Amino acid sequence: MVFFYWIYPRIADYFKTGQTLHEFLGTRYHSRGLRILASLVTIVVFTGTVGLELFGGVFLFQKLGILPILDPVTLAFTIALALVIYAVMGGFKVAVRTDRFQVGFIALALIIIIAAGYKFSMGQNISLTQFIGSEWMTPNTFVSDPIWIIAMLFMFFPFQLCVMDMWQRCAAVEGKVDYVRRMIKYDIIGFIPAFSIPILIGILVKTAGLNLSDTNDALFAPLIHTMGPLWVGIMYAGLFAAILSTADTLLICSAHSFVRDVLGSINGINFNPLSPERQERAVLSARLWSIVVGVAAVGVMVLFNWFSLYDLIIAVFSAQIVFFIPLIVAIIWPQFASTRSASAIASISFGFMTPILVVGIGKILGDQLLVNAAPIAGFIVSLLVFSALLWWKREPSYEKQQG
Repeated sequence: MVFFYWIYPRIADYFKTGQTLHEFLGTRYHSRGLRILASLVTIVVFTGTVGLELFGGVFLFQKLGILPILDPVTLAFTIALALVIYAVMGGFKVAVRTDRFQVGFIALALIIIIAAGYKFSMGQNISLTQFIGSEWMTPNTFVSDPIWIIAMLFMFFPFQLCVMDMWQRCAAVEGKVDYVRRMIKYDIIGFIPAFSIPILIGILVKTAGLNLSDTNDALFAPLIHTMGPLWVGIMYAGLFAAILSTADTLLICSAHSFVRDVLGSINGINFNPLSPERQERAVLSARLWSIVVGVAAVGVMVLFNWFSLYDLIIAVFSAQIVFFIPLIVAIIWPQFASTRSASAIASISFGFMTPILVVGIGKILGDQLLVNAAPIAGFIVSLLVFSALLWWKREPSYEKQQG
């Protein structure tokens, strides 16, 4: 977030006419193919992420005891249908309105979880002083798995610059630097507890050696036993709201990118301005694509027969940060980028496939260290491929390509 805050003024002017991350890449590299490729990569990643969100929803309903009535796939289709209906009918307006209610439930759920966790810890005779002098507070705890820590750095440092929804938020305020930087400041405040609290809780539980018979119940079973039915219901509502608030945004962003970056590029559509007839057709295409992504996301659940949730999260998130190298070159050296579209296309293509293959191979070999290294592998391959082609035979200028 700090890096995005620092580099944002360099791209602010783009949002006066452009909207998406992929359009920016296509414009700076003068390549329609790169724009389409980048959009398809984002759509695949977002479809996978929505699939992970659906799995989270099924998991929550499983804990409520609904799965004996509905099998997981049917339940996932039901959740996806609910998402698609209000995303198709209302778009971002409905997503924003529902977020107002969802944020309230999320805040309540967080308070309940903290209170229940405290109550549970007291019941287990676990006090804060027990951990202050224990190993979890020593530097060794935070460097015990250096590959994983480096991988998280590679994955999250460039993440905000590489995700489409962040660019859409900038486009919503027409790229105004003051507005965007203020938004980033608030995001930084929210992201610190959002990421640090779960990590510290995980370290705490692992170091304490709590006896949790089922790893799937590591969070829910101990806490549920300390709460009444009403509080359990509110907690589930908050957790489910967190899932929906992400999934609907990704669904709408995927549809928007498909229409603007893929169909728009292929058909040569000028969206500034858009005729009423074209606008109606674009909205219809976006709605149809929302349905496609929603159904495809359910298919991601099939992968849980072979991969863990952690494995898929690593693969999905790592596959998107491969935009970082082409983006940095496009932002800092736009003239140079205008003749290096082949380098960007190859970098994104190989970088996208690498973490997916690394996770798959690591799973086959039973090597968790290899799985953990997927973000590093994807980033390095993207960098090496771009660098190898960087000084390749100079490509024709954009004007010659058009003429």
